[in-house]
Amino acid sequence: MKFIDEARRKEPLATICEYLQLNPRAYYRWKQEPAKDHHGGGGGKNKITPLEEKRVVALAKKYPEWHCRRIAYHLEKTAKVFIGKTKVAEIMKDHGLNHPFIQDKPKPVIPPRGHAFTRALEKESALGNGLDVGHS
Repeated sequence: MKFIDEARRKEPLATICEYLQLNPRAYYRWKQEPAKDHHGGGGGKNKITPLEEKRVVALAKKYPEWHCRRIAYHLEKTAKVFIGKTKVAEIMKDHGLNHPFIQDKPKPVIPPRGHAFTRALEKESALGNGLDVGHS
């Protein structure tokens, strides 16, 4: 805490938190309450406010092609909401704005041709040594 307090004399808190990969909300929570002997997981103090939820929903409606990761990144980048992609996904799901998961078909594996190693295998195969190169 002392380090951050000293650094705030020269830099804004947002810059310090970005460098430390720390949510500014956590800093303020630590300032208000002394440290405990055990970690309690935040105790629900990092709950999303109605305004934050409204901003997520508005962005999801404005850009319906965006997925949760992009929305979370955009909100954090513009310093409007510091929220993770998982929570954004939950909010989108609650409002019926989530995207279906579509898994692409696996791409076919095409064995390399013309490489020195492949040519050596082809030569061995042609000699009848029983090595298969994987193509016909």
